[in-house]
Amino acid sequence: MLQIDHDCDYVVYVDADCLILDDLRAFIETCDAPYVDSYVSDRFRGRLHCGVHITRIDLVRRMAATEVPADDMKYVLRPESRLRNLAMKPMGVAKQFRNFDILHDHFQSYHHIFMKYALRELRSRTKDQGVRLRRSMDA
Repeated sequence: MLQIDHDCDYVVYVDADCLILDDLRAFIETCDAPYVDSYVSDRFRGRLHCGVHITRIDLVRRMAATEVPADDMKYVLRPESRLRNLAMKPMGVAKQFRNFDILHDHFQSYHHIFMKYALRELRSRTKDQGVRLRRSMDA
C-alpha cells in the first residue's frame, strides 16, 4: 500500500473488520494533523483506538521511504504502526485521536476473531503488554 503514488492530501487506511457509520469527509477536509487514530466501538473490548487511520500524505511518503531496522520484532508484529512511528519520530509530531461512529469486530466470524486474539496474545508477551492484556481479559 505504501508503493501507491497517491494524489491526495490524506490517505485513510481502514481495517477490513471496521464499518464506518460517520461521514469523515468534512473532518478530513479541515484536518491538518499528520496522523489521526480513530476511536471505534469494539464488540468485545469496548471503546478503543484502532481500525481507521487518517494519515497525511507527507507522512505516508516518509513511511514508504523508511528503512526497517534488521530483526525488528515490532515491525514483524505491526508493520504499518512501526513504520509510522519510525517516520513520525524525526518529524517531532505525535498521533492525535478522534472519536467517530465506527463499529469494529461486529460482523466478523468467531473463527477470525479467535485468530486475531491469538496474534494479540503473541504481541502482548512483554511485561507491560501482558499486564494490559490480563486487565482487558478480566474486564
